[in-house]
Amino acid sequence: MWLCEQMQRQDLPVICVPSKPFLHKSEFKKFNSASSGIVLISAKMAVHFKHKQIPVMVNFDVPTKANRYRSVIGCSGVAPENGIVINLM
Repeated sequence: MWLCEQMQRQDLPVICVPSKPFLHKSEFKKFNSASSGIVLISAKMAVHFKHKQIPVMVNFDVPTKANRYRSVIGCSGVAPENGIVINLM
């Protein structure tokens, strides 16, 4: 993913998980250990992050259906934490 590569070049603590979470086990370990503070995921991957408390979520492929969109932005944080969602359109 272009955005992820650009952020990694700037030494930002980012991981990219565009598809198939089982292919990205080492990336999940980085995220779970908090050695990476930024996760770039696609809307399809958002369901795998529902149990995580993610303070900032960047949607780079916004779902076209309202129900799917609500599901994705609902992954941005779990109560009582507040989350921020940034949509890149």
